[in-house]
Amino acid sequence: MDESEYHTLIEGLPNDNSLDGLIVRRVYAQVFRANFSAPGVALLSFQERIPFQTLRSVMWSLKNALDALHQKKTGKHLVYLSMGRFDSQVTTKFHLDGAPDEAFLMLGYESTPIQSELAIADYSHAAHDWKIMPQELLTVFNPMLADNEKRLLPYITKLAAFNPAQSHILLLNNSSLPYLENSQNMLGVMHQATITPDSQARRIINSTMISTAANSEDEPMNTNVQKQFLETNEITGSLGMLSN
Repeated sequence: MDESEYHTLIEGLPNDNSLDGLIVRRVYAQVFRANFSAPGVALLSFQERIPFQTLRSVMWSLKNALDALHQKKTGKHLVYLSMGRFDSQVTTKFHLDGAPDEAFLMLGYESTPIQSELAIADYSHAAHDWKIMPQELLTVFNPMLADNEKRLLPYITKLAAFNPAQSHILLLNNSSLPYLENSQNMLGVMHQATITPDSQARRIINSTMISTAANSEDEPMNTNVQKQFLETNEITGSLGMLSN
């Protein structure tokens, strides 16, 4: 996958913490996919280092803008399942974060000196090619176990545009639905991080898990929780459903 398929560089600070409509539509097309012509991932990189409160405000505004697009396209609302801010310095294997079958991760990476690399694996595409269900791949060929990751090598992309010294927003389709022609099934990707830990520094991620609901009133994270996430200076872990 070429960088241009998933990466967007944001020059300057967003006006009113809102991204340009063209960028929002580009992100939606990249992440909210029902076929394999889109990557299932979008990386937004800020040319200027931005305050962490601003980063979270941009994330919140972006979620609302994506919600409006998703309603027009599917009639469904986007709702938060979890919100948290934590220091993550552990290398992971390819995985999905625990969530319903239709879910999306939006991660805000604060600038850090800690070296790290990110990668995705298009396991939904692999499952389709192997003529099995994504859930079967997760069970039988789980890359968290044994040498199963090797099977996914043709479907793995290192996100080379990710520079930990910059501020980023990363969106991932975290779904586990199968590809069906002419359907709106969301097709997920796994993600993985390789970290060089440093006890003298922090690698802070602002993490939100998003799913779909028939009504906006079904939002599990109420306005007080969302306000706490936007304003906190603390590293609190996750509010609501735990995401890795």
